[in-house]
Amino acid sequence: REQLARACPDGCDVYFENVGEPVFDAVCGLLNSNARVSLCGMIAHYGEDVAASRARWFEKAAPLRESRGLEVHPLFVGDFVASHQAQFLEEMGDYVRSGRVVYKEDRVKGLARAPHALRAMLAGSNFGKTLVEVQPGY
Repeated sequence: REQLARACPDGCDVYFENVGEPVFDAVCGLLNSNARVSLCGMIAHYGEDVAASRARWFEKAAPLRESRGLEVHPLFVGDFVASHQAQFLEEMGDYVRSGRVVYKEDRVKGLARAPHALRAMLAGSNFGKTLVEVQPGY
């Protein structure tokens, strides 16, 4: 919470919600008037009913939406695959190959380690995409 406040001394005008609590709790106090929120996912609530989790999020955010005029836009990435995937893959592939975009992976070797990898990812102790390598080179 303190690190986020130091990183955003002027507050936040845009927030991409993809975690849920406790990150949302830390961001709440930093959201400026008329801030925009894209509600994509809430990994802290994986395994729960999606509709119920979103309803609780909207209920919790209601005072902020009203007092600060927040705009909340639900986002489902699948809605954009057909219209944007080919262009994205072409452009992003060029960025990755040229080194303009660098990504990080947590790679775990062996299917037997998959449960450990999943627990680590859900606990937030991974960095980047978590992959389970079941065969060398894949």
